[in-house]
Amino acid sequence: MKKILIVGAHTAVAKSLVECLLERDLDAELIRATTTDNIEAELTLLDEQTIKSADLAVLAFGGKFARGIGEGLLKLKKPVIDLSGTFSPTDGARTVFGGLDPLAHLQVEPGSVVSIPIGPAAPVVAALEALTAFLPRRATVVTQESAVSFDQPGLDELSAQVRAVFNMKDAETEIFRATLAFNSWPLAPESEEAMIAQLRAGLVPRAPALVALPLFVTRTLVPTFSADSLVLEVEVEGTPDAETVAGALAAARTLHKGDPELVALDAVGRDDALVTHLRVGPGRIGAWMAYDRMRLGSATQAARLIEAWLAPR
Repeated sequence: MKKILIVGAHTAVAKSLVECLLERDLDAELIRATTTDNIEAELTLLDEQTIKSADLAVLAFGGKFARGIGEGLLKLKKPVIDLSGTFSPTDGARTVFGGLDPLAHLQVEPGSVVSIPIGPAAPVVAALEALTAFLPRRATVVTQESAVSFDQPGLDELSAQVRAVFNMKDAETEIFRATLAFNSWPLAPESEEAMIAQLRAGLVPRAPALVALPLFVTRTLVPTFSADSLVLEVEVEGTPDAETVAGALAAARTLHKGDPELVALDAVGRDDALVTHLRVGPGRIGAWMAYDRMRLGSATQAARLIEAWLAPR
């Protein structure tokens, strides 16, 4: 039986991954490890023997310490799935979309890192692939991303800020650059550039004709816990047929047609993105999408990748 080591199992994204893996009832042993002494009962303290015994490792927390652990795993020729953004393409990490690209698991090789794009990239790639036949000329994405972008500390700080605001007290801002409760702001331009790079990496195997498509991205942080949403606007050739567009999006991998009255919270707990408010006109296709950042935006992709990696080849 293969052993799957989850490093940083105390984090919110790791807990969501464990939930996804247990739902699949995989023939594998999950080793939930942490690097802190303040561990929960079901977690184990990471040590050298635990690392050596693993067949596959998932890096679920970031920072210099996490990078050192990751580099140690690579020296031992362990395949590593990076859910933390610790390794970048300049480090040799390959960006993969588990569940969206059915061949992504072939990239999980001994001594290599595959990076799961966290957040909006997966549903956007799925939508763009579905719209390839309509000859996109450019695409604009505006995201509304949740506090879990900052993992459990972000969730905790938003909770504390909401209570403080309701009680007319000063809200502390250790994680966020300002009070996020009942507020929002654009994320750094570097994060937008990173997302564009992720989109292009996802389009290479799924929609290579769109790799050079002009992409414009604006990312914003909003006071939700894990309910993310985004607006996608695509300039296309001619005037598409609305029913054909709706059918293409509904049939896309990881996408699901949603009710016009749905809200972002309706996507929480799901492994797909909900698509609604479709607008089709001369030269344009627009849609609103909602997804669970902890599921489709991170853990679901990793779980699907691990499931495919475990399957007989």
